[in-house]
Amino acid sequence: MMRMLQNSLLHAGFVGLALLGLGAPRPAEAAPPLPQVDVTGPRPAADGARFLSVEDPTVRPGAEARAFARLTRDPLRWETPQGEELALLSTVAGGHFSLGLARGPARVALSLPVHAALAGDRRATGGVIGDPGLDLKLRAVEGAHGGLAAVGRLTAPLGAVDQAAGSPGWTAEAGLCGRVAAGPAGVGVQLGWRGLPAATPAGDDVLQTTYGDRLRLGLALGLGQGGPDDPAVAVELLGERELAEIGADWRSSPAELGLSGQWSPRPGGPRLLAAGAVGISAGVGAPLFRLQVGVGARQPPET
Repeated sequence: MMRMLQNSLLHAGFVGLALLGLGAPRPAEAAPPLPQVDVTGPRPAADGARFLSVEDPTVRPGAEARAFARLTRDPLRWETPQGEELALLSTVAGGHFSLGLARGPARVALSLPVHAALAGDRRATGGVIGDPGLDLKLRAVEGAHGGLAAVGRLTAPLGAVDQAAGSPGWTAEAGLCGRVAAGPAGVGVQLGWRGLPAATPAGDDVLQTTYGDRLRLGLALGLGQGGPDDPAVAVELLGERELAEIGADWRSSPAELGLSGQWSPRPGGPRLLAAGAVGISAGVGAPLFRLQVGVGARQPPET
């Protein structure tokens, strides 16, 4: 009798497990991978007191740290040749951190983007870092009505390439930034070259587009005296153009238009920053919108 009961329980258990297996949701098929395209977007300048992402030729001696929280919507939209738009990566929430040190006419800064959460139609999870960068600025000339400086950046391929948080290889940037001012009003321009490793397509025809070396352009219109405690507001236009495809494939040419403001509640206190931007092209990496809030702290050199 006991053996019959044990056999009955075993059979019932096997049947129950089989029914649970039939009723349980089956694992979804693995989503196609994301293309190897870094969607971090324009990085905030490590020491800008007038503009957010367009570099200013001003170099203020001392150390400065900045931390941003960032929310980006649809940073990886891909337009097919048939005109269909795909949101491969719909939301990126994270931050950006930088630490700069300036002495004389030179400034060196380290920057690190962080992607805390990612969501979209392609495989993405979040909790990853982007490519850390080493930023350089060397002031050539500066006066009451503006200035000129050389800028550069080198990024290491340590970010999560499979989640669009980094590049598959080292990247380098070199260019010039300048500003022309009339009182508190100023115009900033940044023009340069960005060397990128060729991106690997994600396996379907819609992603077959070039993504390599490119021309970078930044244009800013702002109000602000440029002091470490002075308030400032600016409108910025930021864009890139694929050098190998000029006049051809605009899917590799992102552009965005943004508005930023920054101020210090008290002299020598923390620097508060806020910004918003919208994508104005169908280029890969141009977001639907991007929001940023940040805080900065500066330590002047000891006298």
